[in-house]
Amino acid sequence: MAAVRRGGRIAVAAGFGLIPSVLFGTAQLPTELLQAPPWLTLFSNVLLHVSLAHLAGNMLFLWVFGDNVEDAMGHLRFLLFFFVCGLGGSLSHALMNPASDQPLIGASGAVIFTFCPSECSDS
Repeated sequence: MAAVRRGGRIAVAAGFGLIPSVLFGTAQLPTELLQAPPWLTLFSNVLLHVSLAHLAGNMLFLWVFGDNVEDAMGHLRFLLFFFVCGLGGSLSHALMNPASDQPLIGASGAVIFTFCPSECSDS
């Protein structure tokens, strides 16, 4: 597994981002690294972003396309739906790249999955 620098953004991404090889037990992170349990990274990676531009892009996309879904579902159900969509995106990535040792971070998978109901219902 690639070396993980101590401190800074890389350590946070490694400890709380989804690393498929760690999730499936074929690799381990250093024990001294602050980290979430592998199953929790299926959700925690959705809350991390590489930069403010990455976060802003996801927020803009979610605001433009997700507000109709949120209006139809209500705030609490939409929040739960968003995290279920994040789980779907995380699992999709992990299953397609099970040996990857690169951390997945960001909510792009959740945002795209959230977009689907608004488009599917219009057809």
